[in-house]
Amino acid sequence: MRKSLLASLVLGAIAAPAFADGTVTLYGIVNVPFEVAKTANGTQSGVGGLGNPAQSPTGINTPTRIGFKGDENLGDGMKAWWQIETGINLDDTTYTSGNGFANREGWVGLQGDFGKFGLGRGKTPYTNVADIFDSSVDGGRDLAIYKQANLGTVTSNRFDNAIRYDFPTAGGFTGAVMYGSGENKTADVSATKNFSANVRYANGPFTVAAAFNSQKNLVGGDVKVPIPAGAPVYGTKNDAFLLAGTVAIDAWKLGLGYQHAKVDTNTTKRKADAWVGTVAYTIDALTLKAGLIDNLKIKSNGTDLDDTNYIRWNLGAKYALSKRTAVYTEYTADDYKKGVDGKDKTDLNVFSIGLIHSF
Repeated sequence: MRKSLLASLVLGAIAAPAFADGTVTLYGIVNVPFEVAKTANGTQSGVGGLGNPAQSPTGINTPTRIGFKGDENLGDGMKAWWQIETGINLDDTTYTSGNGFANREGWVGLQGDFGKFGLGRGKTPYTNVADIFDSSVDGGRDLAIYKQANLGTVTSNRFDNAIRYDFPTAGGFTGAVMYGSGENKTADVSATKNFSANVRYANGPFTVAAAFNSQKNLVGGDVKVPIPAGAPVYGTKNDAFLLAGTVAIDAWKLGLGYQHAKVDTNTTKRKADAWVGTVAYTIDALTLKAGLIDNLKIKSNGTDLDDTNYIRWNLGAKYALSKRTAVYTEYTADDYKKGVDGKDKTDLNVFSIGLIHSF
């Protein structure tokens, strides 16, 4: 027994220096709300969010996830780094964001005075700027300006098969670029191509950021032969530009953003502008918050489509029970009339009350 213990201690002492310059961190968020949603299918309720997009497109805006990340000192100011993050549904396990392990983030790379370089999959620089507003909501629905109900999904919030570079901070400025390519190329179809970039400036209570996103060949690729009648539309291209800023004034934090987005297919060119604003007021452990997205009228092939504008707004309160645990309640509502098909649409309203814990 003593020999085994002594051997373990000796081996541990020998092995310890090999791990002295490396770190491994376990982190995550656990968020389980109770939601009541009014949708086209009537009023529904459930624990953990109503995550079936076909029946009740609410989900949870701050979903439960678990992640691992770490780094290793390579010397001369350089480190190797990695990250693996997976989304989880705690209430029934029938659905996870993207499905599969590492469905949120999966990276390995190098970092140093030159910046940060990574290979893998994860959030885009455009999404990082959009999160300025989206992070103000924990329960059902969201303030994600990169998703517009009548225009469709303007940008993907994560790229697969990606390479990303984050510039080092200099004089308050920093930025990032990211490129991802699809694996769907055939003799007649070009592979999907994704590009995203941002630039940010922070000075005391002020933050300003701009982001650009371009995605080409999103639906099967760019077909090089004539499209038969009734065949799917190929070659969809989405472009979006986002300008955003925040300011903190005492207990107040204000945010304002503007987005111009275009969605082009072989037959239709659509574009629309949107404004998003958020406000939060914190007193002791309580934070009161509100947000609004004003999606303006869509223009299709140069013609304005009547009644395609809509507004999404939310009100909420969050109370910190500790540094890591909080309770919250939120109400989010959509107010719009018609879609691009000219048909009346049903407003979506979601009430959430939940408990959230980070570790």
